[in-house]
Amino acid sequence: MKAWQGAWHIAKHEIRRKPLGSLFTLFFSGYMALTTYQQFDSSTGHETGGIISMMDFLMLTVFPVLAFSYNRMTFRCWREDTNTRRLAQWRTIPIPVASIVLGRMLQMVFHLLPAMILYFTIQYVTHPELRTSTHLGHYFLFGLFWFFYALGMAVVYLYLELGYSGKQYLLFTILIFFIIGIVTTVIAIGPHIHLVRKVLEAEADGQWGYTAVSLLFSAVMLFSGYKIIPVRLRNRSYLK
Repeated sequence: MKAWQGAWHIAKHEIRRKPLGSLFTLFFSGYMALTTYQQFDSSTGHETGGIISMMDFLMLTVFPVLAFSYNRMTFRCWREDTNTRRLAQWRTIPIPVASIVLGRMLQMVFHLLPAMILYFTIQYVTHPELRTSTHLGHYFLFGLFWFFYALGMAVVYLYLELGYSGKQYLLFTILIFFIIGIVTTVIAIGPHIHLVRKVLEAEADGQWGYTAVSLLFSAVMLFSGYKIIPVRLRNRSYLK
């Protein structure tokens, strides 16, 4: 079986197997959009730096997570190591390791794209000030920046999910969140850099460089993940 054929088979199987998980991802995206609409007030300076920094942290950490579906089995992975068990089953099927990685990447796009579209659509529709201050085309570039960032960063979580046990995956994820929290706080207190505000203002001024960099980041991460994750899958242990 060719790599893309196997990837498509795995992606379809997993999506059909966890439809409620996909719906939960969409629901969470919509909920986040409705509860964080004030971030765009922050972009015009109507909120404190602490609130803007919190939005930077949330968007940097939560958006990549939207590339995955979630159900009860997902939340048990740290205790029962369901990811390792599933991978062990996949390795018994005559499908190349590369197909497993490609299949999971297809799943990421399948979950992330509608979740991001829903999030930014709700934000734009429910926020009159945003529609007044930001042209739709510029806002589209703003959304693309976050989509490409989230897709690229999701590759890191995919590597951890497929390459390590459930407990290690959870610990690494907490560590990443902790590091992002420290970085966003430091750059907000020191040089007063707030990513949400900075990117939105740049896109509103017609500067698409941030989106281009985000696209490059996503492409590099996807290519690197396609090369590195199969090596990890071949070498890792599947024993509890």
